[in-house]
Amino acid sequence: NATPSVGTPANYTISVLNNGTATQNTYAVKLFNAANTELASVAGPTLAGGATADVVIPWTPTTEGPEGIYGKVFLNGDINATNDQTATMNVTVQPEGIMTVTIGEGNLAEGVPWEFFYRNSLFQTLYYPNEIGMFGSITTVTFYNNFTTDISNTPIKLWLGTTTQEDLAENWVDPTTLTLVYDGTMNFPSGANTITVPLQVPFTYAGGNLVLYANRPMDTQYYSSSDNFQAQTVGTNRARKLQNDSTVLDPMAPGTSTANGTFPKTTFVMTPLSPDPLFSVSPASKDFGDVILG
Repeated sequence: NATPSVGTPANYTISVLNNGTATQNTYAVKLFNAANTELASVAGPTLAGGATADVVIPWTPTTEGPEGIYGKVFLNGDINATNDQTATMNVTVQPEGIMTVTIGEGNLAEGVPWEFFYRNSLFQTLYYPNEIGMFGSITTVTFYNNFTTDISNTPIKLWLGTTTQEDLAENWVDPTTLTLVYDGTMNFPSGANTITVPLQVPFTYAGGNLVLYANRPMDTQYYSSSDNFQAQTVGTNRARKLQNDSTVLDPMAPGTSTANGTFPKTTFVMTPLSPDPLFSVSPASKDFGDVILG
């Protein structure tokens, strides 16, 4: 979880490799911050020579703001202590009572959810319950751009909703069933930036497949093909997109398009509906030697 909250436990998984030949059962696995202050510690499981085990460490942050954390193994008599520490993982601790859910790795550059290389666009995608991991009131939605153009005060629209459709293979989710949560202008600065959309109408997510629908209304100009957002492709039918330079696209009657799996890296800021929401995310592991932080 790269966005834990003050007062709420978050689990971090450290993968430990016994790089020796002897079985080890008296060692500790600890979590530290960038100031080398110990945050949490657990006893390591019995580990045979050459074996690997995932060790889960719960950490409850006490202070909001950016933080760097790393994992480390402590074993008396370790003959090679230089490979006992993970790389640093950057996290941003959220205020108490607020949870953030980030979906996607952002390893691609794509014109979603808004396409600025065309004068107007439509985009729709699904986020699944196992990716969201909790129920709550969504108050902001964040995307991650990397533009060459500095675009200011440009109109955008955003809808949210839920559906029982498992994918968008056959068609768009009916736009008339969705809630318009933002209809206004937004700045998209050049360079790499976090684009946070404060919802004009908070959306309560209480289960089902979450639908995000975005519209760039017809503009007088188009911009660079390099004005893209961080995105990723997962599967082949969770998203749909249309763009056009001459025809005005009607958000309530989207035309024919082909389903695909590309959607933007997205962060949802939510107020949990439950004081103990189900939320446990382990980011990708970072291998470096004896221990891995994930």
